[in-house]
Amino acid sequence: MNSNSTAAAVGLASPFEKLSFFPHSSNLILAHLHEIIFSFIFYQLAFSVLAPFLNRVIFRKHYTTIRDPLLKVDFDVHIVSMIQAIVSNTVLLPTLTTPMHYNVVTYTDSYSSMVSSLSAGYFIWDLTMCMRHFKLYGIEFTGHAVGSVYVMLLSLRPFCQPWIGRFLIYEASTPSSTSTGSSCNATPRARTASLCGSTSSTAFCS
Repeated sequence: MNSNSTAAAVGLASPFEKLSFFPHSSNLILAHLHEIIFSFIFYQLAFSVLAPFLNRVIFRKHYTTIRDPLLKVDFDVHIVSMIQAIVSNTVLLPTLTTPMHYNVVTYTDSYSSMVSSLSAGYFIWDLTMCMRHFKLYGIEFTGHAVGSVYVMLLSLRPFCQPWIGRFLIYEASTPSSTSTGSSCNATPRARTASLCGSTSSTAFCS
C-alpha cells in the first residue's frame, strides 16, 4: 500500500475481504476473485429467478403472453440492468470521497477494488449474455461489454482506482433508460419486432 492510505480515502475495507481465495496475493484480480465470481452468480440468479418474477408482477400479460423468446430475454436483461445500476450506485458512494489527485498508477484500496470486482462480475455476465444472444444484441452491445470488462479488470492492476466511482456513476442513468425501453417493448407494435436493447427499443417506439 502506498502513502495514500485506505483510511484517508474512504475509511472502508471490502466487507468480503476475509472470504478471499487468495488473501495474501499481491495480484488484485486473484485477491478479489471471489467477489467477481459472487457478482457473476448473483446476476445470473437475478436473470433466471428475480427478473422473470418482477416482469410478471410489473407487466403482467404484456410479459406472460410474449411468444418471442428473445424479446422475453430482453425484458429480463432490462431488469437485471436496473438491479445492477442500483447495486453499483449504492456501493460506489464511499469511493466518491477519494481525492482525485491520488496517484492513478499506484493507488489502490480494498473497498475500491471490491467496487471494481463487483462491476467486473456484472460485465462478464453481460458479455456472456451478448455472446449467447448475439442475434439480439449484435456487435454494438457485445463490444460495449468487452470494453467494460477490460476497464474493470484494468482498474485491478491497479489503474485509475481514485476515479472508479466517478466512472461508474454513469450507471445512475440506467433506471430511466431501462424503464423507457421496457415500457416501449410492452406495446403491441414493439412486440412484433426483433429488438436489440433499450436504445433501439426507444428509437423504434418514438
